[in-house]
Amino acid sequence: MRRLLVVGSVVLLLSTTANFAQNVGAIRVSAFLVNPSDTPEAEFNYPGHDRAYGAAIEYFSKRNLSWQLAVSSEPTIATTFTSSGLPFAKFERMNPVDGTVRYHFGDSSLKPFLGAGARYIRVAGHDNWRPELAGGLTFAITPHLGIDLEARELFNRRKPDVQPLGLRAHDGDFDEGSSRRLSVGLGWRF
Repeated sequence: MRRLLVVGSVVLLLSTTANFAQNVGAIRVSAFLVNPSDTPEAEFNYPGHDRAYGAAIEYFSKRNLSWQLAVSSEPTIATTFTSSGLPFAKFERMNPVDGTVRYHFGDSSLKPFLGAGARYIRVAGHDNWRPELAGGLTFAITPHLGIDLEARELFNRRKPDVQPLGLRAHDGDFDEGSSRRLSVGLGWRF
């Protein structure tokens, strides 16, 4: 019985190869949720602190090579100063933009991928660019619908100035959260 199950699984996996392959010129859109514990200030309990989400569009220039542009909405705390010069922390949402190139392995319904790219963030009038690596897998439920699991590692963390007596706050400083981002989403291929 076990042998029949293994042989049947292999035949099913091999027969789906042609059905789940990405075509050159295919476009895929997806919506995803970011693990809230990976976003800035997840431990604070303010409205919307646990909601981090986004959307992406992906273009397949070759069968296993794609270009993805993703925009997300994540909570952060930005430090500003009152007219009297005192620091004031306020909760904001930042909208990082991630551009990555991805290489997809295999043509079955389970497609792992690796990618590299950059993240751009603008919060409280301050710009920040960071390189990133991405990896994950897409499980194709049908030839058009798939579930995405992804992990991103961000590098060159934004560092506030350090003074001899401690940390000095600057107008517009913000927390980017963990350098790791985990997400899960649904994608549709056209």
